[in-house]
Amino acid sequence: MKNFFAGFKSFALDKMTVGLLIFGFMYPLIMIGIYVPSYAHASDSMGQITVAIVNDDAGNDDGEGNINNMGAMVSGYIIGGLGSTFKFVDSYTFDEAMSKLQDKKVDLVVQIPIDFTDKVNAAKVPVITYHENGTAASMTLGVSGTIVNYVQNIINGAIGGTTLVNSTIEKINDTGGQMQNQIGPMFLVVASYSCGLMLANILMRMIDGKRKKLGRFKTLAMAQILGFLASFIVPLGGLAIFALVGSFAFGALVQVWLVMAFIIFASLQINLVCLYISPSFGSLFSIALMLTQLMASGAVISRAMMYPFIRFISYISPHFYAVEGIGKALFGGGGGWFTDLASIWLICAVLLTALVGVYALMTKKTASDQPLASPFHEGEKDGKIIDNEIQEGGVIV
Repeated sequence: MKNFFAGFKSFALDKMTVGLLIFGFMYPLIMIGIYVPSYAHASDSMGQITVAIVNDDAGNDDGEGNINNMGAMVSGYIIGGLGSTFKFVDSYTFDEAMSKLQDKKVDLVVQIPIDFTDKVNAAKVPVITYHENGTAASMTLGVSGTIVNYVQNIINGAIGGTTLVNSTIEKINDTGGQMQNQIGPMFLVVASYSCGLMLANILMRMIDGKRKKLGRFKTLAMAQILGFLASFIVPLGGLAIFALVGSFAFGALVQVWLVMAFIIFASLQINLVCLYISPSFGSLFSIALMLTQLMASGAVISRAMMYPFIRFISYISPHFYAVEGIGKALFGGGGGWFTDLASIWLICAVLLTALVGVYALMTKKTASDQPLASPFHEGEKDGKIIDNEIQEGGVIV
């Protein structure tokens, strides 16, 4: 028993225990600190949801030269009833509104039909058509359903009588109503980024082990080539599972594969930069960046509803462009997937430049090109990397 307590004491007082406690304390702090304010701000930003009302109602002549247009009347009622809660625009043509919807600058299009007045006067049932973007943020789609119910109630109250208005919902870039399709782009991106994090940890260890023999920048170049090639190989298994569950064209899956590969490569650069800035806590920084980018991806919360700092991050985050690119590749969308892939290429170029600078600075400080301390190893012994182990009296046991 005495030996047990002595062993436990050496175990508990090991410096890695401090790291364990710090990581354990910081992870939920970072995660909750990012998620809760982001969702709270989104809930308070429902007024940023934009609804376009397109009144195609031709109206009718009352016999005295006056045009009776009930579509215009109910449009006014809708804006008057919900205008303080959501943004409404009634100046777009149908084509303009649908173009805005495709670009996610409008969240819902309410189309009043050309025969609305005639059908109401004839006690027939008119149909209001609501248009949604199937690849919009999940929170936006959820609120759109609520808006549809509000609008239907306002229209029925405005026209009075026994005539009730029917509704139909049409989606562009339709995901088929399947949850795995709706959240698929986000999970493919998260899986890719996490893969990049793991590759970065492995490559850093390889770089540190070979840098002394091969030279600093030659080793980095070789690691980048290896990482680039690996980025195209490692996502194939996960993508195959996604393809088996869904039903997608081969060309679309190739496009998704390319986006995933470059997200992994971008993640590799981000995480290597973090690890070389702080070998001990770089992984923690990387996780914080991943969680921040997840909120900035546009998969759950639209840009208009994001916390200002998160919205800024969305413009420079590979997550946002990857979710957009994968969504467009699978379901369609304005601008095409290649535009988003090009944005990821640009981010990769900036990150790679940053990595070279950080690597040059940080490795220059290490004496005799010895490996940097990291959560994975402490240094070298007889030319071999030493894993972190419990030490007693300076002797590895």
